Amino acid sequence: MTSCRVVERYRGGPSRSVIVDKSKDVNLYPNFSTSEHPENPLVISDHWFQADAQNPARTFLRTVSPREDVWQQGNRVLTVNHETGARSLRLVSSPNRTLALLQPLTAFASVPLRGIKTPQMPEAKLDQASGLWVGETRRPDPSIPGAEAILRVWLNASNQLPERIQLLSTGFPQVAPEVVMREYQFSQYNATFPETTFQFDLYDQDLAPLGLTKASLEAMSNPLSFEVNGDFGTEVSGTVQDAGGIQQIHGTVPFTFVHDQHGDLQFELRMVDGKSHKFGVRFNGMDAWTVTSGVRGKSAAETLAASVQAF
Repeated sequence: MTSCRVVERYRGGPSRSVIVDKSKDVNLYPNFSTSEHPENPLVISDHWFQADAQNPARTFLRTVSPREDVWQQGNRVLTVNHETGARSLRLVSSPNRTLALLQPLTAFASVPLRGIKTPQMPEAKLDQASGLWVGETRRPDPSIPGAEAILRVWLNASNQLPERIQLLSTGFPQVAPEVVMREYQFSQYNATFPETTFQFDLYDQDLAPLGLTKASLEAMSNPLSFEVNGDFGTEVSGTVQDAGGIQQIHGTVPFTFVHDQHGDLQFELRMVDGKSHKFGVRFNGMDAWTVTSGVRGKSAAETLAASVQAF
């Protein structure tokens, strides 16, 4: 597969309460509030993906949603807020697996699919009318005690490519026995999209928060940006280490630094005063927040895989 379009539908709107235990306050577990509530409408986002024929490790992604537009060219991810016009540039590890760049599918990729029937299995369900294989998995929903999270997949019988993926919940019986919470519909496999779909220009204002210029960005082979947040004004220091060597880090929260990644990397960031503070670090698909005196983490080479732990 070299390209595809994905239409994503997900529940969005005002935050609503989910009452799991009527004997407890609305804000006490297991009760909670969420904007992904079944009484909210399904919001539509469009995603276009295409591999770069000149560089298989490089991929293009465009997302159009009600809130923002996102462009991705290899490592560079530009987000433009519809309401404010604010622009934000991030640098991510450049995955060499095409679907890894479709952020909405990363959660799907981690779900065990043993329950999905394939054409090689005699018990597979084939919809003769549509020519689609249909399968599902069910597992306990960790957010709602007693409820199930359901994953349903429709595969094209001729090429095994997905045509639809649905995530449903049984945790809202007052609405329906099973409620669609999120859905992906696939089309235009291996299509050639217009170049303008993925094109964007970078300006000095986009690079300044990263401490970069266009020349310094072009000189990097695999740049990765880290956004360090937490208690305003606290000092943080640490190191990032990979096959290319060790980079010393020092800054005052909030700040952003960039590392030119060579192979798997490990990092350690700690509060200079040694005390526990609100501490957050955002990189690749990871956005970790806690109260601690330091964090350490790692990022695999040329993938979005990442992890963080406090110490």
